[in-house]
Amino acid sequence: MPARDKLITAFWSLLSERPFDQITVRLLSDAAGLNHNTFYYHFGSMEELAKEALDDAAPFNYVMLAAPTFLRTGLIPDELNNNPELENAFLRVKLFAKSDSPLLNNMIRKKITSIWAAALGIDEEALGPDGRKSITFLIGGAMAVLGDYPDLQLRDFLDMLAGSIGSAARNILVQLAADSQSGQFRAVDQ
Repeated sequence: MPARDKLITAFWSLLSERPFDQITVRLLSDAAGLNHNTFYYHFGSMEELAKEALDDAAPFNYVMLAAPTFLRTGLIPDELNNNPELENAFLRVKLFAKSDSPLLNNMIRKKITSIWAAALGIDEEALGPDGRKSITFLIGGAMAVLGDYPDLQLRDFLDMLAGSIGSAARNILVQLAADSQSGQFRAVDQ
């Protein structure tokens, strides 16, 4: 396994055992079986490593797959059921969501927002105040569920999205997408 991958694998392992602020470059390098100088060859800081680890783990392709069906029907595509890669990504996203680190919480909020905005064709920069509040509301709720329920499994989360909570979220997302496509956000900010 390449050194970069060893470092990211060690990061996930350590993050499942301890708070982010207790993971040092030396501890991470030792866990990866590498010299700490190797860390700095691949990453400039622990923050950079965390961002890249999240980028690697975030299930962007699955959201892109699920978004059209979810928005049209409220159903979750069958391809997401019993998917080990998605289940692993879900567990890693939960590590960020349940973290006490404001840095990791902010990273996951931004990542989830950008993934859904891209899936819906929403220009984040064009969101007006109401659009930003709606996104913040939705992501905050998802973060709370992911962080506050450590035993939550992917299947339960998907079922929740297919239920009444998902229906309410879907209505907000559909409206945001429609507003974005109509250019309404730009008019609000002008």
